[in-house]
Formats: sequence, C-alpha cells, structure tokens
Amino acid sequence: MRNYGKLERGKLRKVILQEQLFFSLVQTPQTPLELNHVEAHHDSFHKFVKSMDESLKHVILAVHDHSKKHIGPFKREYNKLGASFTSLANSFELDNGLQSQRLTMALQHTGKTYTEIGDLYAIQPREDLYPLEDSMREYTGMLACFPDMISFHKHTLSTEREYQKSQEDGKIDGLDAEQVRRRADVISYSMMAEMNHFHQERVKDYKDMMQKYLQEQIKFYETITNKLQENLAMYGDINT
Repeated sequence: MRNYGKLERGKLRKVILQEQLFFSLVQTPQTPLELNHVEAHHDSFHKFVKSMDESLKHVILAVHDHSKKHIGPFKREYNKLGASFTSLANSFELDNGLQSQRLTMALQHTGKTYTEIGDLYAIQPREDLYPLEDSMREYTGMLACFPDMISFHKHTLSTEREYQKSQEDGKIDGLDAEQVRRRADVISYSMMAEMNHFHQERVKDYKDMMQKYLQEQIKFYETITNKLQENLAMYGDINT
C-alpha cells in the first residue's frame, strides 16, 4: 500500500516482504467475496475520498478566513461603532439635566458594550474556529494516506479480474485462479474493514467537532445578547 517507485531496490524488497507478512497474518472470513461487489465498494470509496478532500480544502479556507475577520475587520468595526457612541455620549455631557444624564450614561454604556463585543470577536476563534480548523486539517492528513492504499487495492482487483478471465478462457487452471482469489480476498477484506472503520470514526469525530463548535457559538452569542439586554434596560430607566 505504498508508492514503491520512490524506494531503492533493497528497501523495496524489504517493504514487499513486510506487506506480504502482514497479509499472511490477517484472518478473514472464509466466505469468498463477489468481485463486482468489491469493485463497486472500491470505486464508491475512491470517489468519496476525492470529494471529501476537495470539500475539506474549501471548508478549511473558509474557516481560516473567517478567523482572520474576527481578529481584524469584525473587531475593528465593532470598536469603531463603540467609539462613535462614546463620542456622542461625551457631547451629551454638556446637558446636566437628570434624564439627560441618564441618557448619557446609557449611551456611554452602549459605546463600552460595542467595544467589548469587538474584543469578544477577536478572542472567540480560539474557542471554536481554531479547534475546528485543526480537526479538519487532521482529516486532510488522514485522507492523504488513502491514495496509495486505493491504488494498491485497485491493482489487486485488476489482477484478480485478469486471472478470472484467463481461467474462463482456459489459459490457466482453476487452482492458480483460486490462489489469486484467496490472496485478493484477504486484501479486499482488509481494505473494506479499513473503509468501514474510517466511516465510523468520521461520523463520531464530525458529530463531536460540530457539536463543540455550535455549543461555543451559542455561548458566544448568548454573551453578546446578555450585554445588549443589560444596556437596553438602562434606556428603560429614562423618563420621557
């Protein structure tokens, strides 16, 4: 399941012997696999890996860019908005009337609130976006292991198909074809187990990572909502 072309002859022989030893130790069911069924699973998984790899690249880029916006533009714009409210409140201080003073205090608090919201945006990625991106990147590394495995399995299936056809054409006896089929089944059973395990882990991992991400998002926006509600109540105390 490796890229043999990059290995020296001595290392190549060692790797091949190691893989032969590995597959000789694998215990699989005695039930023969249907070649058409295995090929369909193989092709489906190959398409899945390619599609997921491409999709992950887009998600990672989007998450990364969104993190940068939190630290830069989002923080800057909320701080700018907060400063404008504070500036307006400062001008209102020239009026010493009781209700005007209450309005001034509420408006000053609005400026402070929006500045704090900007600061919250800047630190939020460490709670949700950074962990999400790290988890996504781990899967790109995982997916990078599959092309060699898929290529090796494809070669195995092609060899089995060739021997099957040669037997049907009477070019080889049934014993040779059966030996090839058994060896191919060991590899196919191993590969299909790996596929199933990957999908099971993927479902669990993505469930966990998306739950964590959304939980942190909810906490983030609840914090913002609470700050805004606190400030809103101050305007309710102004008699007009």
